[in-house]
Order: sequence, then C-alpha cells, then structure tokens
Amino acid sequence: MNIFTDDSGNINRDKVLQVLDEKLKIAWPGVDELCVSKISGGYSNLLLKIEDIKFGRKGVLRIYGNHITNEKTKLKNILVAQALHEQNLGPKMFFHLPCGYFEEFLDGHSLHMNDLHKSEITSKLGYQMGKIHALKIDIDKSKSMWDDIGNWIDLIEDELKEALKLLSVDEMSKQLGLELIDKCVIPKDENEILIKVKPELAPKNENVPEFINIKMLRDELSFIKQSISKCQSEIVFCHNDCHEGNMLFDDEKRTLLPIDFEYASYNHRAFDFSQTLNHFAWEYGAKNKLGYRIFMDKYPNQEQLVLFFTNYLKAFDNTKATVSELIKESEIFKPLPHFVWTVWGITKHFENKKCAELSHNSASFDRLSMYYIYKNELIKKLDDL
Repeated sequence: MNIFTDDSGNINRDKVLQVLDEKLKIAWPGVDELCVSKISGGYSNLLLKIEDIKFGRKGVLRIYGNHITNEKTKLKNILVAQALHEQNLGPKMFFHLPCGYFEEFLDGHSLHMNDLHKSEITSKLGYQMGKIHALKIDIDKSKSMWDDIGNWIDLIEDELKEALKLLSVDEMSKQLGLELIDKCVIPKDENEILIKVKPELAPKNENVPEFINIKMLRDELSFIKQSISKCQSEIVFCHNDCHEGNMLFDDEKRTLLPIDFEYASYNHRAFDFSQTLNHFAWEYGAKNKLGYRIFMDKYPNQEQLVLFFTNYLKAFDNTKATVSELIKESEIFKPLPHFVWTVWGITKHFENKKCAELSHNSASFDRLSMYYIYKNELIKKLDDL
C-alpha cells in the first residue's frame, strides 16, 4: 500500500517513527517508548494507533491512500478535521504531515448492521447527521462528488486501454481477474471492452445488464445528474460515506460519532441520507468469504425512517422540509450510492490487481445490481414530482 507496510500488511515501525519524529515530541513532551499497531477498517487510508507507554497517551496516525495525492485535497481534509473538532464532532488534530495527519485517539467501537436497527442508534444517527449538515466549512464547493465519479470512470478506461496495448483480451481477463469480451466498434482499429457483470448476492433482476462498458457507466452518470437536477435536494456539507463501520460508539457514555470524513464534500443531503439508510440492509464485516451480506428486507421501515428524520430535524432546523418530504428525498436517491461504490470498487480493483484479497469485484457487481434494481423505482418517483 505504501512505505509504512510491506506486501503482507506488516507495519514498518522504523518508517512510522521516522515520519512522526520531532513533531510528536512537541505534541507529546517527554515521549519515550512507543507502541505502533494497525487499526482495522480504513478501506482507503491506513490507520495506525500510536501509544505512549510511559504516559498512557494514545493517538491515530492517518496515512492517506492512493486517492489523495493533490495538495487541495489534503488541505480540505485538514480544514474538515479542524472544523469537526471545533463542533465536538471529531478528534483533536495534533499535527499534519505530507503523508497524512496525527490525531487524538477516541475510545469506542464501530457498529454492526443490526445496531443500526436499534431505536437508540437510529435516533442518535439522525441527530448526528443533522449536526454534520449544519456545518459551514470553508472548502471548495465548485467541484462535486459527481466530478470525482467521472474521473474514476476515466481511470478505469485508461487502465483498460493500457492493458490492451500489452495483452490480449484473454490475457487481460486472467491478469485483472475480470471476465472481459472484446467487441469491435467503428472505427475498426479501436476496441470496446465489455466487462461481465457477476453479482454474488444481489437478487436476479431483468433490469441488471449482463455486461457493462465505459459508455454505459458514463450514460448512467449522465442519467444520475439529470435526475438530481429534478429532485431539488438541498446542498449541504455531507459525510458521503457514513455506514456502520464509520461510526464510533462509546458504550459507557452512550455517544455516537461518525468518523472517517475522507470523502466528505458539499453534496445533496439526500445522498447522505440514502448512503446511510442503505446500510440498514448491507452488512459490512460479515464472516463469509465476501466480507459483506445483503438483506433486501431490512431497509428501514416507515417507523424507523420517521425516527431518523425527526431527530435529524432537531439538529438541522434550517429547512422548511418536513419529515415526510425528507423520506421522499432519501427514497429518490436510494440507488445513487450503489452506483458510486460500484465505480469506486472497480477503480480499487485496478489499484490492487496484484493482491487478490483486496479485490472489490463481487461487491462492485452486487452494488451495480442494486443500482439497476432501484433505478426503476427512481424513475417512477421522478415522474410523480
């Protein structure tokens, strides 16, 4: 992944301490013996727990993943982290580095999908999302999440083109771990690569295509942008990736804190709603070979949705929207997070194509299936607006 771990994921302790060095001595006067361990989670970033044995101090070194390379994005992450801490919505940042930043370690544990269905968690989650959406953070608002998705699609196309220069389609299929088909298009000296859609857990549905290609992904992105323009969902500061694994719950204090804001940006609030509510039915960290499970019947019922949005409005009162109107917004956006994480998963697969255990193929195809299943519902709801 980077200079801090080897191919097996083992931590290079010397490299970690070398990077922290003088700044840590200022943040933690008298620091001596340190313990370095990896924190589970962190799908994109590497998270390391740093413990000062002598004084009992704990911190987290958050090391940027490959998706964070430019200085604007790094600055955004710093501004977001500082703003969250000021509003008691995040840990204190001790200092930042070119490769990431070092922050306070907060006690707590991540949640399980079943926890989201508990009324205490549902209400706290709605309230915390309201507080996040009420934030005013001075970051670039001109670039949207959908620009990033377009860039990710470009990356997939570039990877396929580069591989095609060196390999046959059959060789590409074996190396990339994808079932690819070469379909000639005009002009004849160009190639259109079709990727076979192979969902593992999503229910079979006639709306799910057998193959996808770059053009289809771009067409769906255009459809999504057009749909969003009709919905009129308010633009607010959004987490964009709030699920059970990105929540920290303190059993003693009974507090819930969304964490890992690496994909945060100004976005339509309904995307945040749907991203989180979809995870009432999508289990991360499942103890099966895929690491996730899908439960079509566990999407929040009306009572749960009312509880979530009633508490949301307690924290975010700068809106005329009613609970029922927010529920409708969330339902319209329901397929969109699945499309986002489909494209994200395929790009991650290309990044990790040498590491089979890091492949996101099955989840990407299941996400894509869920997108097409819910897309029909979206079309009907848009017709009713």
